[in-house]
Amino acid sequence: MKEKVVIITGGTGALGRFVTDKFALEGWKVYVPVTSLRKFADLFDSSKDKSSDFALRKIYAFECDATNENSVKEFVEKVSALEKGRIDMLINTVGGFHKYIDITKFETAEFDTWFNLNFKSTFYFSREVLKVMKENKYGRIVSIASLAARNPMPGRLSYSVSKSAVLDLMETINIENNDLDIRCNAIIPTTINTPANREWGS
Repeated sequence: MKEKVVIITGGTGALGRFVTDKFALEGWKVYVPVTSLRKFADLFDSSKDKSSDFALRKIYAFECDATNENSVKEFVEKVSALEKGRIDMLINTVGGFHKYIDITKFETAEFDTWFNLNFKSTFYFSREVLKVMKENKYGRIVSIASLAARNPMPGRLSYSVSKSAVLDLMETINIENNDLDIRCNAIIPTTINTPANREWGS
């Protein structure tokens, strides 16, 4: 897997950091879209690590708004240019879980905010990276969905709908590219043990 190229969205989040570290330690070149380069540096700067098991990691970041399609397009084009038209894998971990909102009180703007974060970010990145993968006739895309996509939760409509759309997106890409070595998968976890989720629930 040395020198293979992966883009990991949500790479500064609790799950994303774990995934980013894992791929970097396996020898992949990792590109992370971030809203703040300062936050990225604080999380991933290992220059002061003096331990004997220190390993050089190739993790790079550019600022990008994952919910803005032009920003995503620019990010993917930049990575593709740097890697001479090669992106081997995309992992979509970006997302968020909204508070309980009764449907009668769910304002359209707030619904759109969570739908954009949980689905459109995955759609934008998958679409743009897929263009590169189709040129190379190879690629892997993995997206984080949720059990709520199959079993809707009361008060979480936008979250459930957006994660269900992620499943449909992954399957559609598979069907449309079954003649190429391009594969998509969705991981469907229940609640992941993160600080934010521990604060939210049990």
